[in-house]
Amino acid sequence: SVYKEGRLAECPSEPNCISTQSLQASHAIVPFTYSKSVEDARTSLIAEMAKVPRTKLIKEDGPYLHFACRSSVLQMADDVEFYFDDEAK
Repeated sequence: SVYKEGRLAECPSEPNCISTQSLQASHAIVPFTYSKSVEDARTSLIAEMAKVPRTKLIKEDGPYLHFACRSSVLQMADDVEFYFDDEAK
């Protein structure tokens, strides 16, 4: 997935996708919030994700972070993406 103009890509029809920006009720979740600066929030999130086994930061692009988390058994990767909306926090 990719973000464009402040939005993450919409979830595909498969049931294994959730997004705080989804327009589909079956994929929508409540956004995480932060109260510190966007720089501090990004740094904190990167540090927390570094603690998750088999997780790698794939891409950093301003307010966008993309991680891949590999399962221990099947070694399949799941994408985990974050977009920091500093206006909405």
